[in-house]
Amino acid sequence: ETCQNVQSTFHSCTKSLLTCLWKKCLEKPKQLQSCITTIYSLLIQHATKQNVDILWNCFMNIYRSINHNESTIVYQTFYGIFQLFIEHKMVIDMDLCCEFLTIVKTNENEEFLNIHYETVFKLMKSIPINKEILDIYYRFIEQTSSILLYQETRKIFQSDLIEKLANEFHIQLWKHLLNKKDSKQEQIIDWFVDFIMIERKRNNMILLSNDNDEIVMEKINLLNTKKKFLTKDKITEQGFQCIQMFIQNTLSKIDDIQVLLSGQLWRALILQSSLSDKDTNETVFTNTHLEKLSSQLMNNCSSSSSSSIIALTLLELVSHNQSFSTLFWYTILKDNSHLELYLLTTRVSFLLKSLTKDYSDKFIELLKTNLSSFNSNIRLLTLRSLSSFIEDRNEKNNVILTCLLCEECPLNVYEYRSKIIHLQKLSVEFILLNNNTSSFHLAMYYLLGVLSSNFTPLWSVCTELLGSYGNKAVEHIGHTYFWSILNEKFQLVNQHNDIEIVESINDELISEYLQNEEIKEYEVNDQSIDYIQYRINLFQILTHFPNECEQKTKILLPIIFDFFTNEYFDHLLSLGLFGLSKSSYIVQTPTSKRLTKKYSLKTLETILNLLKQFHHYHQWYEPIRLYQFYIRLLLSSDNSIQQSAYQCLLKCHQMPQSIIKSNFLKHSEELVPLFNPSTCRKAFHELIQGVLLEQNLSDDLKNQYAFILIRIIYSKLNA
Repeated sequence: ETCQNVQSTFHSCTKSLLTCLWKKCLEKPKQLQSCITTIYSLLIQHATKQNVDILWNCFMNIYRSINHNESTIVYQTFYGIFQLFIEHKMVIDMDLCCEFLTIVKTNENEEFLNIHYETVFKLMKSIPINKEILDIYYRFIEQTSSILLYQETRKIFQSDLIEKLANEFHIQLWKHLLNKKDSKQEQIIDWFVDFIMIERKRNNMILLSNDNDEIVMEKINLLNTKKKFLTKDKITEQGFQCIQMFIQNTLSKIDDIQVLLSGQLWRALILQSSLSDKDTNETVFTNTHLEKLSSQLMNNCSSSSSSSIIALTLLELVSHNQSFSTLFWYTILKDNSHLELYLLTTRVSFLLKSLTKDYSDKFIELLKTNLSSFNSNIRLLTLRSLSSFIEDRNEKNNVILTCLLCEECPLNVYEYRSKIIHLQKLSVEFILLNNNTSSFHLAMYYLLGVLSSNFTPLWSVCTELLGSYGNKAVEHIGHTYFWSILNEKFQLVNQHNDIEIVESINDELISEYLQNEEIKEYEVNDQSIDYIQYRINLFQILTHFPNECEQKTKILLPIIFDFFTNEYFDHLLSLGLFGLSKSSYIVQTPTSKRLTKKYSLKTLETILNLLKQFHHYHQWYEPIRLYQFYIRLLLSSDNSIQQSAYQCLLKCHQMPQSIIKSNFLKHSEELVPLFNPSTCRKAFHELIQGVLLEQNLSDDLKNQYAFILIRIIYSKLNA
């Protein structure tokens, strides 16, 4: 009641009530912790400067009086309220703060230690930092494990507070970590590296996949010149000696591949680059080391499972002016061309050195499939690497540069039109006009990659462009090559649930590094792939060149039947349909669940929109199976699927096995009203009364009518 009515003044009994409540809280801390915390929160919010004294005095009087062997929950309550004072800027007397934080002389409970470090950290952010505060922060250092000490201090490193801390703060930390009995050398080295990575991130020195050329150069300049984070006046002479020994030991074992694969070399390189220049004369990564490492990688990289660690090691070397040959990168990428970190390292290396055209065609052949990657970073890094071989970067009609300009456009609602303008320069007409027919396959790969973007406005542009490729560019690309590219994408969609992560990263430092990239504001999450929609878009592309598709039913029908058997929502509809099929149509037991009705129908509609444009059954692969497929779809409970299947079935009239013959085609429109729910009942009545009882109608035609009608009647019963 006091808290609810308090406005600018306190009730006359506030102090008495609080004191009473505190005593009850100490008797039953678990039950009343939330209550006392809530009341203090309300009072602090409404307190004037005069009334803050009441809250502080009551708080401190009780805290002074307790036996300081209390349970952790009591300390959590007091420290929680102390943090409320800090958060609401109610710290009126530093002497009181220091008294509160130093009353407890010793405590080894980890929960208490956690809240102590957290509280002092919050206090440090709100007041000028002096030696007394630093001493309070480290007062329980003997009772604190080295892991807990670093974890808590790491939070300070990650904040802006680090700029205000004197070297004494760092010295105390590293001195204690280096001398603690529970500290292992591997841990200490990891903490040094982690500290460097935090500093690099805070100073925007981490190289990212989407950095443009200018940003990359700025970051490399910082890495090489301005930021040396490990100086003796921070890490102590003992820390410096520990690092030097680690670096020397690592470089002496450069012939051992495990030094590379374990991440030891990566750590050593980071430490070396972060030491002050005057301190690194004794330990240098020389050309001899570089040659040995290059030889190791060219011989063993393909069999390595530690790809991220190797790539980061190379990135660290490249960032600090170590140069590798173009042949080296070609050899490395042969087995790692799909890995983002390798591509990032290659892209940075190519940016820092001038390249000749000698390897241009080889790299294009090696990396071309990356252009259709569903990962936008891989597309971007690949294009930037390939563009390094182009002498005239202002060339307007180069397909690679056009794709690069398109990929560099942010994927958001404000700037996507610029992306579309660049995409339109990949049209068949534009490429033919500029005599770039040899680059058609690159443009096709890229458009298939962009089509995976989780951004609807791009879909229609990409499908139309790719559709025109099927009509006008397939001769330039080559029929076999063209269809192999499309088939690869269909198979990728089918197998996406079975794709396993090749590398499991157990190294916490590596994982921490890989999480540096942030999604920009308004940016679409382009790594979230809708595989089902992508397949629909692929079928949509095929509808633009049905004549070409009709000759490739040997590729398409297994894909279609696989979807219908394993993924279509109505599994009863497909039951037994392909029971006698050849081995090419025997579909594996599905590992993923069936699609929703919405996506099942959407996919099947797109497929039927393609199939109803097929006219020449003799070009079909096993036409009887396709005919049976159409008949089965007449049993569908969805009207639009039924109507499309009916239209497809009419295209089979020339097949010897077909019930539907040419003489039925002129009557086919009479059945169309059956597929409209509003006209269905009336159409049934008219057909049964008028057509089936018509004396002048041949039995053959009546059989054809009945063949369709009985299936539609069944579908209505099944709906």
